[in-house]
Amino acid sequence: MQTPPTYIKTAAGQEEIRSRSDHLTRPMRNLLLCVDGKRTAAQLQALVQASGAPSDSLEQLVQFGLIVATTPPRSAAPTMPGDVDAGTRRARDRAGPDTLEPLDAAFELASAPTGEYAELYSRMNALVSEHLGMIKAYALQLKIEQCNSTEQLRSLIPELESALDKAVGRERAREYLAGL
Repeated sequence: MQTPPTYIKTAAGQEEIRSRSDHLTRPMRNLLLCVDGKRTAAQLQALVQASGAPSDSLEQLVQFGLIVATTPPRSAAPTMPGDVDAGTRRARDRAGPDTLEPLDAAFELASAPTGEYAELYSRMNALVSEHLGMIKAYALQLKIEQCNSTEQLRSLIPELESALDKAVGRERAREYLAGL
């Protein structure tokens, strides 16, 4: 059985969230924020309908180079923003002047953040997505997206801990955060 595709933000998508440029409407920006590599296209389409965004919002975000479709790994381990699966690799390999896919968009994943920042970013986003309700997750994901450094991400840990305390209890929250 084939895993349904999901979408992940490109480096341009992450920058769009941080910069809050006037290129996207509020519903489109909210949808972009919800793209986390875990929600399937069908789940994101349901969010499109609920948010009042145009019905082709996912396609527009892809066309703008802010998100890219990918096949999630079969394991439950969270992926890093710089991780590239075989499907994305094949798409990147096909890109070039004789295809409809721009070369720059195909290689954007390669420029995703790496190192300690990328690991902390990925782990914090995974905790938020997996354990918090949609509204609280949205607010914290927005704050995570606006961080440009490991120090800024670390400054959000007390707020993340407080939200996890309420959602899963103090003991489990501390277990989840122990590795950060």
